[in-house]
Amino acid sequence: MNNLQNALAKLIKHKQDILTAYPARLGDGSGKVIAGAGLVYVRVDDSVTIAACTNVPPIHDLNVWVGYDQFQTSLLRVLGQRDITGKQDFAPGVSAHATMHEFMGAGSLGGTDVIKVQLQQFMPLAVWPYQQLKVIVYPGVVWIDNQYKLIADTNQYGKPVPKVIDFTEYPAPAVNKEMYYLIGIDNTGNIQVVGGTQVDWGTITLNDIPDIPSVMRYPLAAVRRTNEQDAIVMNRESSDIVDLRFPLAHKHTENDLPNNALKIGGYPVDVSGLTVGNTLVFDGTKFAPGDAVGGGGGIHWYVDGHLESSSVIVRSYVAPRDMTIRKIFMMLEQLGTSGTTTIDIRKNGTTIFTNPTSKPSLAYNASNSVTSAVSEVTSVSEGDILTLHLDSAAIGAEGLNVVIDTSSGGGGSVSGFDVGIDAPINWPSSQHNEEFDQSLGSNWTTVNMGSNWYGVANGALIVKLTGVTDENARMVAKPIPSGNWVCYAKVGLVSPTYGSVSNFVSVGIGLYDQNSGRFGLLMNQRNTSAIELCFQLWSSSSAWASSVFSETNVQYFHPYLMMAKKSSGWDFGFSYDGAAFATFLSGYNLTYLTPTHIGMFVQNRVGNRQSAHTMHWMRFEIL
Repeated sequence: MNNLQNALAKLIKHKQDILTAYPARLGDGSGKVIAGAGLVYVRVDDSVTIAACTNVPPIHDLNVWVGYDQFQTSLLRVLGQRDITGKQDFAPGVSAHATMHEFMGAGSLGGTDVIKVQLQQFMPLAVWPYQQLKVIVYPGVVWIDNQYKLIADTNQYGKPVPKVIDFTEYPAPAVNKEMYYLIGIDNTGNIQVVGGTQVDWGTITLNDIPDIPSVMRYPLAAVRRTNEQDAIVMNRESSDIVDLRFPLAHKHTENDLPNNALKIGGYPVDVSGLTVGNTLVFDGTKFAPGDAVGGGGGIHWYVDGHLESSSVIVRSYVAPRDMTIRKIFMMLEQLGTSGTTTIDIRKNGTTIFTNPTSKPSLAYNASNSVTSAVSEVTSVSEGDILTLHLDSAAIGAEGLNVVIDTSSGGGGSVSGFDVGIDAPINWPSSQHNEEFDQSLGSNWTTVNMGSNWYGVANGALIVKLTGVTDENARMVAKPIPSGNWVCYAKVGLVSPTYGSVSNFVSVGIGLYDQNSGRFGLLMNQRNTSAIELCFQLWSSSSAWASSVFSETNVQYFHPYLMMAKKSSGWDFGFSYDGAAFATFLSGYNLTYLTPTHIGMFVQNRVGNRQSAHTMHWMRFEIL
């Protein structure tokens, strides 16, 4: 072994400027490779010796090169791995010096010549010069449309290879001009190239890089082009490529960011003018500060039934917090037959409409049953009282809804849904109503009322019969609705006077045919000894014709009556509590009369006896 080392040493006893290498194999021939720390057995021409080794794996029979370097001429070392084809893949005269190029490498010379690896070199999707005016985009993976997508071309073996962009296919700038092309990946995962604006040669700056299009998801690089350019280069002398992938550090402040830098769903967020209590509101093009409207729905007033002009307060509301009135909405269930319905809103007794023409208003022939208005006075403070007033009402107008849309950071609250407390528990939502809390409208008429008093008082329609000398039917009625419907009413007797003889006092729902003068009467009929529930047909106001249904001794006066017009016929029923109705006549074929009016029916059969009859409300559910 010493003879082999001496022979090799003699060959290089003089200083060598070029490394001399000799072919060898690792190991002693019997499978043993490691000869000590950093030492291996090697075989040169079938002779075994020991050599230093730090740069090849310790594999028996591995083909290597051995020799001496100019720094340690007495130490035989493994210089590198040897290609069995004989290709020389080392530089003769250069010793193993990997630690010199290794960051924080070991040894006295370790880390003295570190190879600088740049972020740009190993980040995916790098744009690099390729050939002349061609660049390549190295393969990479991006996230698009909720999935990963490989950005690459494929070779004949189906393996990913860089994409090539040939700038001879894109217009060059004019003579003595230069420009940037922006390269990126669009929202479909394809390479996108966008040309910028031409500028004078030598004046181009980063500000001349084209704006990123809305469909470009990943900007990669900007490539500089000139008219005289024959190649795209990137070296220490000149660089035509500006890499846009780097996560650059910055010292920006919030004021440096554009107002609409933030986006939601692709729409910009404009926060200019943001104040306490605002929320972001989408206007169709952007998100911007707006008033916060909570789930309370603002202030909601509902006036049930027929409307009559009144200077008194119709509804009122106490503001629980400071708020701003945005808009007032008004809706009518029935617009009426003539005239105009106009409302007023007052704050602490003073109108919020300094311009009277601004008030919400609906004419009887309006094309829409909903309108809105903006008031001149909009601020409301905690404790302020808002009141609803009816300036005018169209004839026949019914069912007024008013909503005041407010903003206060938490929305408004509902003031109340004004349905009578004696309404049936399961009262329908689609209805035409009469709440007798003001006065009768002009669409009401009387039948055979004479000089007897009738009117609205204490929330009810009241008829007083005094000095009556006949047994005729009398009515206060309104035109009957068209189509199919169900009518409910609450009736009562306030002060019947009983005599020593039979004293029939009746109250109920009446049907009247003004063409034939005939009646159909659903009633409670009371005398000194019994209560009757009846449906009777009369040929005139003074002539009873027949009793279709009559049940005596029903024990209780039933204040709730029901009458329904359906395709299958007429139904009649009653209820004691207004919750459960008993139908005593169903599908009746009412051919005796064709009703034109419906309303309150009263009768007092004994002359010179006084009686007071009431109807608290009458409501229609339209079928």
